[in-house]
Amino acid sequence: MSTQSSLDASAAGSTDAAREALRRAAALEDEGRPLEAIDVLTGANRIARDHAVERRLVEVRHRAVPLVEAQPVQPAPLGDVEVATGAAGLPEVDRSGLTSSALASAITSHGALVVRGFADLARVAQLTEDIDRAFEAFDTQPTAPPDAESRNWYVPFNPPSGKLKGRLFVRNAGAVWTADSPPALFDVFEACENAGLRDVLTGYFGARPVVTVNKTSLRRVDTDAYPAWHQDGSFMGRGIRTVNLWITLTDCGDGHDTPSLELVPRRFDDVLETGTEGAFMADQVGEGVVARVTQDTPALRPEFKAGDAVLFDDLFLHRTSVAEGNLGRRHTIECWFFAPSRHPEHYCPLVF
Repeated sequence: MSTQSSLDASAAGSTDAAREALRRAAALEDEGRPLEAIDVLTGANRIARDHAVERRLVEVRHRAVPLVEAQPVQPAPLGDVEVATGAAGLPEVDRSGLTSSALASAITSHGALVVRGFADLARVAQLTEDIDRAFEAFDTQPTAPPDAESRNWYVPFNPPSGKLKGRLFVRNAGAVWTADSPPALFDVFEACENAGLRDVLTGYFGARPVVTVNKTSLRRVDTDAYPAWHQDGSFMGRGIRTVNLWITLTDCGDGHDTPSLELVPRRFDDVLETGTEGAFMADQVGEGVVARVTQDTPALRPEFKAGDAVLFDDLFLHRTSVAEGNLGRRHTIECWFFAPSRHPEHYCPLVF
């Protein structure tokens, strides 16, 4: 069955313009041009938001993965641009200074790059509302009436290869997968596009990036969060090529009553020992190990303003910082981007 003929009643409430965009996108997919279909759907949704278009975008982004996986991945930029260290103890730029070379320099030297003002305050407010609506939709879906607006804010994405598992575990940890909230995924990608991140990451990876459903999430961090030191590479696997985008939508860290990140501002060349010296989990880096590797480079709890971001890879040592006096809730976006042919096989990718 063609993609065009598989269009269903989900578009029944859409405008004529949205239905036309869905038809054009379906035709492009049938011609083997899903990347162009993404552009058509994105353009239409920028003009007038439509839930059917947003849901279809999630599906097309997954179906387009084989096209970008075939792209040869180039070596990372040399990172020969000097980036000044900011107040966070890490290389720091504002949004206009975010480039592939700056990112490479920062990760090579310190493991991460701070981007001040990555998202403006209007986007911060929008994304904060998106997170709350997605959480509410997740929590009320079992009892919500079929026509409830909240249904559009939580639509579990299940690829043809099989259902994704672990949603309740993720929710209990204070997060919802962004791909399960199509309007939120659209807004997150728009914020990234506005900051020029697709071009930056394409230059860094040497190919158009993908995100993973399993590690791209909307987060609400409360003061009961469990702070565990970790490097995400300890459970993602070897041979990957990745950059995480962490955006705070809440003022946090030193000087605020809201939990921030505690981080080690140095580069590690490999995964540290896990599950020992006070670690409660197999993938956690124990306090004893952290004490040794921070003797010359102490861990920091920087201040971040709403809209600030940190970009880092799978070897960056960090944890959520919950200190005495932290009483507030932090809204956060987390997106793990990968070189398309170097993402973990056990994760579900979407084209960015």
